[in-house]
Amino acid sequence: MKRRLNRAVMGKGGFTLVEQIVSFALFCLLIAAASFVITASLKVYAQVKSTGNAEIVARTLMDKITGEISGALPSAAQNTGSGTNHHITVSHDGKMIEFDERSGSAVYMYCDENGKLVVHYRPVSDGTINLAAVDWGFDEGMYKGYSITELTFSIVEGTNVIKVDLSVSRDDGSFDFTSFAECFNYENEVENITYGSITTD
Repeated sequence: MKRRLNRAVMGKGGFTLVEQIVSFALFCLLIAAASFVITASLKVYAQVKSTGNAEIVARTLMDKITGEISGALPSAAQNTGSGTNHHITVSHDGKMIEFDERSGSAVYMYCDENGKLVVHYRPVSDGTINLAAVDWGFDEGMYKGYSITELTFSIVEGTNVIKVDLSVSRDDGSFDFTSFAECFNYENEVENITYGSITTD
């Protein structure tokens, strides 16, 4: 009687080898599924973060570009080295734009070979103002590792509006952005917004 009781107790006290193997297999499947979900979530997070950073960089660049263009003046002070004659000129390939800004300097903007925005202020000399030429650009940190892959300008026909197409990218993402800059001071001088050649210093 005692022997039979011991056998019954021992029979209920552990797992068989088959049960352990099945349990381990199920545990491995759960771990694999969890790893897949976590990996996918991390990829989505990284992609969203990258797109967000790209958008911040693109918007910062676009605000500078459209802000400068919108403030173009047809009656700026005379300057040396300007080929615009107080016009807004978009290069024939659309990769450069030139105009006169409030200090009296002719300005041209373009993307350099390193994928960075360059705003070049030509020298000013009108007898009372003498300013040297200056190349302005954002510091490297603003780009967050991104570079400009496209920067083009075009004239919205019959208007005082310039269309700006901008793309920034890096290995893990990119962002395309289009904006329009209304040249308020050229509202009555639409004919002075033209395509043409732009000479560089």
